[in-house]
Amino acid sequence: RRRHPRVATNAPARLHLADGTSREARLLDCSSGGTQVAIVGSPVAAGPVTSGQRARLEVLAKPDATSGYHFDVDIRSTRGLGNNTRLGLAFDDLSATDRRALATIMYRNSGVLDALRSRRHKQVSVTSGTLTALVWSLRHILRGFACAFGHLRTGGRSIGASAHPDPSQVTTPFAPQAQ
Repeated sequence: RRRHPRVATNAPARLHLADGTSREARLLDCSSGGTQVAIVGSPVAAGPVTSGQRARLEVLAKPDATSGYHFDVDIRSTRGLGNNTRLGLAFDDLSATDRRALATIMYRNSGVLDALRSRRHKQVSVTSGTLTALVWSLRHILRGFACAFGHLRTGGRSIGASAHPDPSQVTTPFAPQAQ
């Protein structure tokens, strides 16, 4: 399982590699731990982009924008699929401002956030919720009465306990045990 939930995105981006080259990309999914991007266009040669490289990811605010949000990333995985190469990127130490920018990217469309929220919180009618609370409280009240009456019926001892236990059979947590 992943540490952070991933949200599907389709944001335009640029990946600036350490050697000074840039690649056009698209974010496929994003989380607070990392992202998966597809390099757009011709396949990336195995040499220039490899796991373990550091890079700078620029996520564009709009498809025709000239700049956007910048994140330092580590390239964790590379996979070639047809005309696109997919890269798994991990974010480096995100600041509060970076996290805010990432939330803006992930939840650009409030429908995604609403869908996550609705999956987490099941809608329950007032009547159903009230009945559930009543059943729970009655069950615990009856359980309390059963314990109280059971305690009174046995004279304060647990059921099955002898009135006069054999002293040689009584142990305390601090007494040494006979071997």
